Amino acid sequence: MGLLQPHGGHRRRNEQARLKTVTIRNLAEARAALEAARVAREPVALASPPDAAIQYGVLFHVQLAEALAAEYPDLQPVVALDCGDRADLAHDAMRLGLKSIVFRGDPRSAEKLADIAASLGVTFEARA
Repeated sequence: MGLLQPHGGHRRRNEQARLKTVTIRNLAEARAALEAARVAREPVALASPPDAAIQYGVLFHVQLAEALAAEYPDLQPVVALDCGDRADLAHDAMRLGLKSIVFRGDPRSAEKLADIAASLGVTFEARA
C-alpha cells in the first residue's frame, strides 16, 4: 500500500478524490509525501504532529515551509502547524507567515486568534 493510498476499500469512479492528510516531522518526510502526491496526481495536506510548535519551535516550521515552497512551487505545499494550547506560538506562527494553524487551547483565545487569522488569510482550526 502506497503512502497516499487509503487504508482499504476502493474509490468509486465518480467519487471525488479526498484530500489525504500526512503527518510530517521533518523535511525528508515532507518531501516523501509530496513526491508521492506528485506521482499519484492527488492533492495532499501536510500536518505537523500535535504540539509541534512547542517541541520543534515556530522558526523550524517557517524554514520548513520556505524550503518546501521553493522545492515544490507547482504543489504549493502548506504545513498545518499544531501549536497545542500556546496562543503565543500560534500568534507568532501567523506573524511569521505560516498559512495554517491548529490551536488546542482556551476557546476565548481561539476566538481572538481566529480573528487575527482571518485578517491575515491564514487557515485556523481550533480543536478541543
